[in-house]
Amino acid sequence: MTRVISTLLGVFILAGCASEGKLIANNIPNSCGNKGHTFVFVKYGDSHIGAKAVIKVKAGRELQYRLMPDRGHASVYEDSLVTITSKSPPNPVDGVWVQAVGTFNSSGGVLKVCVPASPTVLSYYYEIDVANVGTLDPRADVEL
Repeated sequence: MTRVISTLLGVFILAGCASEGKLIANNIPNSCGNKGHTFVFVKYGDSHIGAKAVIKVKAGRELQYRLMPDRGHASVYEDSLVTITSKSPPNPVDGVWVQAVGTFNSSGGVLKVCVPASPTVLSYYYEIDVANVGTLDPRADVEL
């Protein structure tokens, strides 16, 4: 019984350390030449697609789109093309950083982009399109 309680307590503590849509790993180098990253799960598959509607990213840090396709269905979603594009930015150049494209298999399950160090706007609207599944339109708010 003590072992079960301590295991559950450990799970709750670790879950608090890695929150989707918030900066984590502030001391670990990222692919943008800085430290720390924010991640958002993109879950998709048989007649569904989902992602957190609003995430908070830090300027100059990394944003990771973590792809989570359904597995074990008649249709295989690991090779479905995921395209992330900017949606109606005030200046088309401003939203380029949110863009990414790939499949779960081709990307190792993670598409990475770099948040600008000096953004011109603080809210970026983007689209997540999964081929033959659907489209979402979430938002990324940049914190300076």
